[in-house]
Amino acid sequence: MVSNNEAVSQPSPVLPQAQNDLLGLALSGGGIRATLFSLGVVIGLIEMKCHTRLRCVTSVSGGSILNAALAHNTPLCDLSDLKGFETLASKLASSLASRGAFALSWRSLAATSRYLASFVGRVILSLLVPLGVAFLFLLDNLEQKTTFRMTDLAYIYTPVWNLVRMYPWTFVVLLLLWVVAAFFFSRGLLQEAEYHSVISHVASDQHQKAGLLVKEWGQKPSQGKPHVMHVLVATDLMSGAPMYFSREFVYCEPYGWSDPRKVTTSVALYGSAAFPGVFPPKKLKLNSLAFQNGDMPGALPKDVRLVDGGVYNNLGTDWFDTLRKQWAQQPPLLWPFGELTVTWPKIEPENIIVVNAGAPSSTIKWLPPIPLPRIMSVLYDNTVRPRMSLLEVARRPWIDIKESPFQLATRLALNGKKDCEDQASRAQSLVKTLEGKAPEFWADFSRDTSGTPTKLSSAGERTAARLMLHGYLSSVVLCHVTFGATLPGTFKGEEYFLKTLVRGEKPLEDAKKAEPQNVAPDRQADTAGHDVKEATS
Repeated sequence: MVSNNEAVSQPSPVLPQAQNDLLGLALSGGGIRATLFSLGVVIGLIEMKCHTRLRCVTSVSGGSILNAALAHNTPLCDLSDLKGFETLASKLASSLASRGAFALSWRSLAATSRYLASFVGRVILSLLVPLGVAFLFLLDNLEQKTTFRMTDLAYIYTPVWNLVRMYPWTFVVLLLLWVVAAFFFSRGLLQEAEYHSVISHVASDQHQKAGLLVKEWGQKPSQGKPHVMHVLVATDLMSGAPMYFSREFVYCEPYGWSDPRKVTTSVALYGSAAFPGVFPPKKLKLNSLAFQNGDMPGALPKDVRLVDGGVYNNLGTDWFDTLRKQWAQQPPLLWPFGELTVTWPKIEPENIIVVNAGAPSSTIKWLPPIPLPRIMSVLYDNTVRPRMSLLEVARRPWIDIKESPFQLATRLALNGKKDCEDQASRAQSLVKTLEGKAPEFWADFSRDTSGTPTKLSSAGERTAARLMLHGYLSSVVLCHVTFGATLPGTFKGEEYFLKTLVRGEKPLEDAKKAEPQNVAPDRQADTAGHDVKEATS
């Protein structure tokens, strides 16, 4: 591996006609690990100039955190180079490394509490006068029509007050029980507020930060530049089908299509990343939308319950099947009277890049009383791995966090011999470049990143930098071998991504002064290898 501060800008290559189509990107779940790994993949796409061909990004769970952040920022097609993306990457990476996106952690609880206190305070103040008048009116009627007197209220609280006076510790116990109950029943609301906080922190449009509506995704690109379709996928427990949220529509096959109306990004993101058992399902009232053309006969249910999109498919690839169905209709038709207009990007299956940052289950010797994590890991083994095997058999482009960049180049070299001599040649050239490092270096590198726990709490700077580096290198390898994109003059290394985290905490100008200088490729590879070995020893 080699590292530098700024990669040499290269013109976008002229690709073969069969590969000169639009690109799609599917981001898997996997908590903060998936968000940071996918962020590295996007950085690699931008540096390889493949981002200008990207027309659809679909995601579940941890990948949806990045997708929502992309949706509220400058369209990827508008970026000429990586510099225009560094502000978003720095803000998001530093936030996830230091704070995470878990509302019930101590680091984020204060910010979430302030958000809720502000909301509740506004509600109480607005209702204080009418509620006070209504309360006095109620008491006055009770005194006139019954034997009730206002002094009778004291008898309700006297036993509790006497108990606290005699045993002061009971107050602490009651307070703790109240706090635990409040957290348990409000954890969904707290997590939704936390997602709002994370996305509003990185949103580029200051005027959108208060609302962050789904219909505002994908700011208007420059003249002549197309939009990128961002799709967040949740699982509807009522129908057992995925529900898709995008700027122009909300879609679930049994219910049909609707425009997003006033659905907020925090609602769509929470529905896509509500890990079952940890967070309660999100209740979404269907009468707040206008579904039509669904497959379900009869009346629709009043509301649905949304959980993590990874419950249905942790790779988030199903939306591209729906895209192909829409293109099979000539012309594509949604509503019978044309109320919903959507521009469908035509993306061939061989141009859909699947990013898998999920963690398979491992052998265990003890099963906890509540085995939900184990159940989810077994579910992963029996749903994601078969899909990955099908992608491999079909020679489709995919990136796996358990696979090091060297292993990826080796796999592409073997596949390229059967499919395309040019791809095989490019892959074999990369294999020769990367195999200069000892095998244990690449084993340690991939083991260190793929072993990151599936969680929403803070990742830490070193782990965050390596996750992004792994995704970046894998993206560069895939784009060069599969799509013929020109390699940068030098690769970015771990130090660059550590500086990315610094830029998120400091003004950009100050961070640039501290960025590393270019060094020789062989020296950079040795340095990166030493860093990974040191952290895993």
